[in-house]
Order: sequence, then structure tokens, then C-alpha cells
Amino acid sequence: AYQYTTITSAMLLDSFTIPCVTLLTLFFLGTKYNLRHFAGILFCLAGNVVAVYSDVRSATSTNPLVGDILCIAAAILYSLSNVGAEKYLK
Repeated sequence: AYQYTTITSAMLLDSFTIPCVTLLTLFFLGTKYNLRHFAGILFCLAGNVVAVYSDVRSATSTNPLVGDILCIAAAILYSLSNVGAEKYLK
């Protein structure tokens, strides 16, 4: 992912882990969240959409869309491992 996108984009898209962990714990662990949590998830997702859009539009890297997709996939896999470890420990 670092070959295709900028380090700034990779760091920003790493925050996609937070909404993934929240949704996975909601479904698999039964954690209760209130409206403020979901509002925070929406702000995080909106920021990620803006980051991907600005990467694709500016195209300062070789293939920024591929790099962004790889960063998002890494964030999803990282959140799966975090939730899986929490489920295993409970």
C-alpha cells in the first residue's frame, strides 16, 4: 500500500479500523452503543471518503486508488484480529 499511495493517506485511512471494530463488536460481542458512537462512526467514514476522493483526484502517487484499497483492507483485517482476540479472551 505504501508503494501506491502517500504516507499521509495511509495514516488517515488507518482510522477505518475504529468503525470496523465498533460494528464487529456490535454484531459478534453484543456491545451496546449509543447515538453519539454512531455519529462518530459517520464522521470517521466521511473523513475516509474525503481522503480517498482527494487521493484519486490529485493522483500524486503511481496508483492511489489501489493503495487506498489496500490500506482499507488492512484496517479491516486488523479490526477482525482485534475483535477475534477479544472474543477469544471472553
